[in-house]
Amino acid sequence: MPAWFARMAISQNYVWHGTARLWDNAWLQNENHFRTFDFPWDGLKALATPEQAWLEVLAQVPNGISFEHADNLMQGLSVLSPRRLDALLRVCRHVLAKRLFFFFADRYDYPWRKHLNAADYDLGAGKRSVEAGGKLDKTYLITVPESLHGSA
Repeated sequence: MPAWFARMAISQNYVWHGTARLWDNAWLQNENHFRTFDFPWDGLKALATPEQAWLEVLAQVPNGISFEHADNLMQGLSVLSPRRLDALLRVCRHVLAKRLFFFFADRYDYPWRKHLNAADYDLGAGKRSVEAGGKLDKTYLITVPESLHGSA
């Protein structure tokens, strides 16, 4: 974790998640995909955009977070930027995160979804078993919990 984080007086336990499996952080910085926040104790810091954070969350399904939790989070993501999503999806190296992204995007059919064509991105090949005993989503070839299969 960054050194400044240790100076925060918070009693919660935190786990640091790197993003090297998802994309090149230098690209993110060069393309201004970070937002900045001025922390009173440590000055200006770069933070992930909602679009970037969402893909980072999806990379944790199902081992770090559950499908149901990801589904609940998606319910609040109605105003994502299709331009930012397009750029991030093009450089994202995590095939499963991209397939899950489109699965959830189709499930909620927010207005920004119509600006993104799944065929424009490398979604890999073959089936991926994500949820043991789940049902195969034939569009993205991933197994999902039966309770989430179909429309929202």
